[in-house]
Amino acid sequence: MEDRITIDKMECILRKHLITVKSSYQIGYDDAEKFCKKLKAATGNRYKRSAKSWTKELIAHNMLFRAGLFEDHVADTDFEEKEKWHRLFSYELLYIFFKIAKHVERHKDDPVD
Repeated sequence: MEDRITIDKMECILRKHLITVKSSYQIGYDDAEKFCKKLKAATGNRYKRSAKSWTKELIAHNMLFRAGLFEDHVADTDFEEKEKWHRLFSYELLYIFFKIAKHVERHKDDPVD
């Protein structure tokens, strides 16, 4: 059994232990957290993973897609309830790298003392 909802023009397929966001690469980095919070609100307590965890996974998928890596696999994002620990760890590492890169980009023109 599956349900389909649309959030910010993105098709989301809800299954028992899985949410698939179709063409999730179209969600901008700046919109990822807001999108995941809306998805969490729309699904209520149906899924245990947090919006923050979904945000990290979505950003990791989009980083890989924009780098041209695994495009067929990462164009859509599957938020699995029973995600393997090594994948959650890799999403966390990529998210940390993303945050560092954003910080560096924001401060690239700051004067150096």
